[in-house]
Amino acid sequence: MTGAGLGRAGRFLALGFEFGGAVVGGLAVGYYADAWLGTGPLFLVVLTVLALAGAVWRLLLVLRRLDAAGGPEGGAGGG
Repeated sequence: MTGAGLGRAGRFLALGFEFGGAVVGGLAVGYYADAWLGTGPLFLVVLTVLALAGAVWRLLLVLRRLDAAGGPEGGAGGG
């Protein structure tokens, strides 16, 4: 694997951790908010769904930017 290939793989790996981290973060904050306020699984569900929606939105933005840059090869042709 070349240096450019490793850099691209690192960016995608970071994107995966960002996606998973956002969902786990929303789940954790919702869990502790429910424990603190004594409100069943309300905040757990709401914050997890919001975190998932935000993570999907971020994923779509990054993929759209990648597509505008010319696809996985990074060239200007893209097609």
